[in-house]
Amino acid sequence: MTELDFAAGVAPGLGLVLLRGVAAAVLVSAAVWVYRRLVRAERELIALRAALAETAGLAAGARAAESSIREQLAGLMDRLGRLELSSDARGYEQAIQHAARGERAERLVSYFGLTEGEAALVSLLHGERSRDARDRRGMSSAS
Repeated sequence: MTELDFAAGVAPGLGLVLLRGVAAAVLVSAAVWVYRRLVRAERELIALRAALAETAGLAAGARAAESSIREQLAGLMDRLGRLELSSDARGYEQAIQHAARGERAERLVSYFGLTEGEAALVSLLHGERSRDARDRRGMSSAS
């Protein structure tokens, strides 16, 4: 009896059992590999969800900050507008005083930032010529 005859005689289904064992080992190995990939993917998913929650929190904070900044900007723009109006009024008052003292329209433009038309109008209404005309009218009505 040869060795081959002995193996075939002792366990005729041994080859099939070994083949099934190898197949089972391969399946178990593949299942372990898939399980490990699944565990790694779940960890990454948890990390991504945490990052998403943090990002959502940051976005909410940014929206709140933007709203606050917009309110502050609106207040500053309103204040600036009031200051400009106040400054413009004072500029006109000063230009009128200088025109009454005989300052030329060109100087009113450079000193107070008036346009040429504004300076000409201020000079016309409040300048020396205007005062002379008012004085003459006042003298003729007094006579």
